[in-house]
Amino acid sequence: MELITKEEKWGFDFYQLKDATSTYLAEGIFSRRIPHPRLLYNLIKGLEEKIKRMQPLNHPALIKYTEVKQIEGEYCLISDQEERLQPLITYLQEEQPALSRIADWCLTLAEIAALAEKNKINWSGFSLDALRVDSKGQIKLLDPDIINSIKQYNKAVSLWPAELYYPPEVFQNKPWDEQARLYSLGAVFYYLLTGKPPFTAEEKADLIDQILNTTPIEPLYHNPRISPGLNRLLNSLLSKQREQRLTGFEQLILALQEMKSAATIEASPEEWDQAKNRSARIIKSSRRKLGVRNFFRKKWLAIAIPLITLTVFLIVGFIGGSEPVVTKDSSELEVTQLFYQAIAQKDIILLQETTSLDLKRLEKLVSEVHVIERMRLAYSIGQANEEGTDDQVFGIEDLKLSKLETEPQPVFKASYLFYLNQEDGRQEKTMEDMIKLGKVEGIWQIVGLAGDIELIIEGELEQALE
Repeated sequence: MELITKEEKWGFDFYQLKDATSTYLAEGIFSRRIPHPRLLYNLIKGLEEKIKRMQPLNHPALIKYTEVKQIEGEYCLISDQEERLQPLITYLQEEQPALSRIADWCLTLAEIAALAEKNKINWSGFSLDALRVDSKGQIKLLDPDIINSIKQYNKAVSLWPAELYYPPEVFQNKPWDEQARLYSLGAVFYYLLTGKPPFTAEEKADLIDQILNTTPIEPLYHNPRISPGLNRLLNSLLSKQREQRLTGFEQLILALQEMKSAATIEASPEEWDQAKNRSARIIKSSRRKLGVRNFFRKKWLAIAIPLITLTVFLIVGFIGGSEPVVTKDSSELEVTQLFYQAIAQKDIILLQETTSLDLKRLEKLVSEVHVIERMRLAYSIGQANEEGTDDQVFGIEDLKLSKLETEPQPVFKASYLFYLNQEDGRQEKTMEDMIKLGKVEGIWQIVGLAGDIELIIEGELEQALE
């Protein structure tokens, strides 16, 4: 082959070549760094195997590499097309495609994926890094496995780690299959429609936790132009439960074709207004929930050993027979006050004295947060004394109790301000509960709880703050 031109663009080295009959394009692999010779040998052999695997596929939007070849001393991937294709990532920085075009792109990618499934080609799904655009704005797909293998060695822009496109089951050591690849296409489609990834995190561990345990914001709240039908389709692709996703790429193709025929890709004016009016509240609520989750997840992991020590201490102290606070002389009003005092002060023993109910997640919350606050106090985390900040993770203020019923079982209405101190500020909400009391072995005890406290008992702290 004869070298015609060499050009660096979009972080790639492009070589234009020709032989007696055709013109070819080559892309340099190692524009950033070259791996160790042993790694280099294994990498090249792996690329050659991946090239062979894709040869049976024929689709106009699939760009296949034909070989790995050294050109002017540089290893390059040779393809059988002539045009320098622009990475989709950089294209989207310059253009804002219409929803109809994005739907066409997704339809094209689904067609390629369906063809791969028919040929029993197993690959690890889609990523933005493997997508290119030609001069007419048509989507093109390179082998994603090849792109993932070499992207650390070139200067091309990469927005996110490969894990962003992985479905939950891959992190649970399940193999890639059609359902997993549907999810990866859903992650790409989500970004194309909204301009945002379905999950965001600075640390990879946080990203994986979100993929496994949280639900992304529905796309129409990021982009109200998205129709409810298209929104539901994308939610299905990104479902954590495999059985709730589409049955395969053929079903996705039919769904997109039907939407295009019925002109239901874009929202109607009424649907657009409805989504737009709710979007700010939904996004804020979702971010607050994620902040609460990240805060407690990280804090609880950090205090596992001290928590065990404290638990042993509490058990020993409880068994040791310390004088109970709640006695036969305690009035129903005092017991109710002590219940909220125990929550505010993170006093698990006092909490258990006030009621015989199963408090579920509330007891664990009180115990674990008690340790966090004790550690803050011991190590001056938060510097409350110096800066005057509230050093409590959460607390109760302005408790007001009013008696609604007296016989046979007293009922109190409790209103109070519940607050949570997160890393990005304080969240607070005025809450109301109904408290029913009854005598247990001659001592007033809380025997019924209803209201906002129920969400906290069930471990739904984020929902309680909405």
